[in-house]
Amino acid sequence: MNSIIPSFHYSKLIKPFQITLLFFVGCQANPPAEITDPGQLLFLGYARKEVNCSRCHSPDGQGGLDAPDIRAVFKKYDEEKIMNIIELGKGEGKKAMPPFEGKITEEELTELLKFLKTLPMPDSLEN
Repeated sequence: MNSIIPSFHYSKLIKPFQITLLFFVGCQANPPAEITDPGQLLFLGYARKEVNCSRCHSPDGQGGLDAPDIRAVFKKYDEEKIMNIIELGKGEGKKAMPPFEGKITEEELTELLKFLKTLPMPDSLEN
């Protein structure tokens, strides 16, 4: 039997929260004192404003409105492929990841990869 009560989607609550969180993370001028990892500073957009992975992938890497969860990226791709994706981008259209070639140095890319390896694995993928 069909219910006359429309189904409620939690995504309607989560999306405004994510937008608010991204606004505050992306607009903070200086990083919190406890964040000193160069890769994390880059990921969060503090090292270079034009390189802010958290804007799309969220500050903890769980994904966002138009970007996937990247906490388990090393289970899917090897380091060379991940570097290639970061430098050249991936996909097409609105949800495509932009290329960061020329916006990030080799040293910064190495630091970013080190940081990505520290992101906690989602419970569903730990085994």
